[in-house]
Amino acid sequence: MGVRQHNLILIGSDIGSKYYDTSEWDKEDCLYEKYELNRKSKSGDMVLLSDNYSGKYFIAGKLVRVDYDAESGFGTFIPDTESEEFQQGKKEVIDFIKEIYSLDVDPTYIVMTYYT
Repeated sequence: MGVRQHNLILIGSDIGSKYYDTSEWDKEDCLYEKYELNRKSKSGDMVLLSDNYSGKYFIAGKLVRVDYDAESGFGTFIPDTESEEFQQGKKEVIDFIKEIYSLDVDPTYIVMTYYT
C-alpha cells in the first residue's frame, strides 16, 4: 500500500491543525469518517482534510472538482468568486464550519494535491 495523490479544487478554509482532535476517531459518529475524502466523494460534498504528515493544515470545505490518483487532471479552471456557484458554496462552508467548530471564516477557492 503506497501513498496516493489526489488533485482537488474546493471552496474552503484552513481552520488550523489545532482544531484536529485525535479523540474524534473514538466517537461512534466520527466527523472525520463522515466527511473523509474517499472514492465516493464527489463535487458538492463537504470534506475535512488534515495534513497527517506534517500537521500544516486542517481544511474544511466543499469539493468543486476531484481528480483521484492524479489521473485526469483538471484542464483549465478559472476561479470566479463572483459566480453564484462560489457564493452558494461559500455560504454552505461558512454554515458547516460554524455548526461544527463555532468559527467565523471567509472561505476561498483552494487548489491542492492531497495525499492518502
